[in-house]
Amino acid sequence: MDSGSKSGAIGSLKFRIDVFSFNGNNIPALKDNEPFISSIHNYRGGMKFELTQTNFVSIQGDLTNYSNTWEDVSKQIFKSSSFGTELNKSSYYKHDLEKILETSKTISEKITAIFQFVKKQVKWNGVNGKYTDNGVKKAYKERVGNVADINLMLIAMLRSSGLDANPVLLSTRTNGFPLFPTLEGFNYVIAMVEFEDGTFVLLDASEEFSMPNILPTRALNGNGRKVTKEGKSSWVKLTSTKHALEENNIMIKISDDMMVEGFVRTKFDHLNALNYRKNNNHIKEENLITKLEEKIISKLKIIKFHTKNL
Repeated sequence: MDSGSKSGAIGSLKFRIDVFSFNGNNIPALKDNEPFISSIHNYRGGMKFELTQTNFVSIQGDLTNYSNTWEDVSKQIFKSSSFGTELNKSSYYKHDLEKILETSKTISEKITAIFQFVKKQVKWNGVNGKYTDNGVKKAYKERVGNVADINLMLIAMLRSSGLDANPVLLSTRTNGFPLFPTLEGFNYVIAMVEFEDGTFVLLDASEEFSMPNILPTRALNGNGRKVTKEGKSSWVKLTSTKHALEENNIMIKISDDMMVEGFVRTKFDHLNALNYRKNNNHIKEENLITKLEEKIISKLKIIKFHTKNL
């Protein structure tokens, strides 16, 4: 790495520009086919720059920190009108929340009912983001929004019901992993509800088939960062303690003329169940049969097919 500097000017204001040059030779290729890792992007070398502070002492005497520390990151993101301000809005869902709380009394009932309500009320438009796009009120009315529109709405409703809910910032698998205090390193936000015994539950209402503490694959990338308006911040483990399971039971009968028949029963749990629903919920049963037969190498014919809890 080589570094140097040069001078710049805007009107009468003069400033210094630092210049960095990076050269590399014989850098091995990074192949995107490694098993047992969440994202190959987390293993790619590189350099990132981010604005951490502005100091206009000579002009206004104004020193502003953006991301020198995690406390700066937490406070700065809450200053945004597309984040902190959106969390404070409540009038748009007040009537619907009152109806939910008429029948949901316990903590568990409140979390489940509000979570399912938001998933049905607003559909994800496929856009990630830690800041709202349409804004929570517009997303609620038009029933569509980005990740932040949906999950900041979820956090606000959980708080209004008396629960200790906060946002958790994270970086998706295709976005790398933030290793230092950063605003730009995060591109996603989910909800976190904490309990008096120190446990917590993570929620992502942008994913139709997600469950409490079962986040979609795109969000499972290292740890997330819980942030609060007061500037408190801490790492949060995103992966569930429940394993993604696939259980197969096979029963077959071989006749005297060597004809084989029987059945295969496959059960998916937790993240595998989420992914199966996401990949197959929209496919007609006859097309699922064709899809399965194409996967089978042997000359087998599926006579009957049935799915439960799709």
